[in-house]
Amino acid sequence: MSNQNTTPNPAHLVQEQLGSHATITLKLPFKNGLGETVSELKMRRAKVGDLKAVGHIKSEVEQEIALFARLTGTVPEDFELIDLADYKQVQDTFRKFSE
Repeated sequence: MSNQNTTPNPAHLVQEQLGSHATITLKLPFKNGLGETVSELKMRRAKVGDLKAVGHIKSEVEQEIALFARLTGTVPEDFELIDLADYKQVQDTFRKFSE
């Protein structure tokens, strides 16, 4: 989760260059449960442990949301506030990581 006007962490920039993280700029920022404006999400590549952690969830949609929340450092409830176009960006980023 990232707020507006954040300065990129140099270590995070290196991770992005290595392809282990990606920054997703939201087309429509939203306010999370803490009242903070979220204008971008930083997503990391998934690990097998991430899949295990959400594997018990029966609904595919809820499982995907839980996985994306885990990979972006947010909570599933925040994903309910994300515009569908931005959610598609998250899905596309995840798919690129999985190639």
